[in-house]
Amino acid sequence: MKNKLHLLILPALILILIACSKDDENSTDLVTEEEAATLVEASISSRSGGAAATVTDLSATAESVSGGPCNLPGDTTISVNGVNAFASYTYSNNLSWLLECNNLGAPLQLTFNTTATAGFDAERWDGTSESMGSLVLTGLQPQQMQYTANGVMVLDGTVTGSLRQRDPSLQSSLDLALINLTIRKSDQYITGGTGNFTLTVTNGAGQSQMISGSIVFYGDGTATISIGNRSYTITL
Repeated sequence: MKNKLHLLILPALILILIACSKDDENSTDLVTEEEAATLVEASISSRSGGAAATVTDLSATAESVSGGPCNLPGDTTISVNGVNAFASYTYSNNLSWLLECNNLGAPLQLTFNTTATAGFDAERWDGTSESMGSLVLTGLQPQQMQYTANGVMVLDGTVTGSLRQRDPSLQSSLDLALINLTIRKSDQYITGGTGNFTLTVTNGAGQSQMISGSIVFYGDGTATISIGNRSYTITL
């Protein structure tokens, strides 16, 4: 009887293992949480021409335009070719702004609109991106040591590399909200603030995955990305 029971159980176990294997192969997750954090890092880090580079542009531009003229629009284009330990990249940002002042002509806030393109080549992957954003910068008074930025950005791009062998190329879209991001005036260094994001990735077959998380920025050039119950430290 025991031998017969074993013969009955063994095929059932094999069927269960095959079913589990097929479930893993057909998983709808295009990226893991860790891979998602990597994609968010590529979209945010200034080392790959991400959102942090745009924030630096805003701060540097504010230094030269916060003295006026008031209520008149302005624009400029900033282009960079960079190489660092993280990636080589190209970056171009079209900035426009409007300086709002009070009745005495003192600056109140700068409203920036940005449209940027970037391309990067890192050790494990390369990619291109286009971004659009609208951010408001306060703290313009000379006695204040930092700017504070609030606003939203959308960064769309293509990433190709070793993130997933079955999907070596992915389309990504990052919706990013920046909340009370502080930037030191003396060197355009991000010193604090938070953010929320939703990352959507799509493969060549049209399958999509959406991942949401949060970001905390620190004064040491790093930020923490939180997705689910896990956190990942990135360099800005």
